[in-house]
Amino acid sequence: MYDNRKHVRDNKVLVRFNEDEIEAIRALAVLKRKQTAAFIYEMVLNQVNKECDHFNSKVV
Repeated sequence: MYDNRKHVRDNKVLVRFNEDEIEAIRALAVLKRKQTAAFIYEMVLNQVNKECDHFNSKVV
């Protein structure tokens, strides 16, 4: 199914948010018309790439 097994998303990370944080995240996800988990995933990857910019490399 996958040409490269590294592309399989099989690694989990637990993140805990307080009520105000998750309310804001859910509201933004609704505005973007995305599921909450997909929205968080996208935001994390965007931030990782921003952090890597000063190394002139893109991780994902």
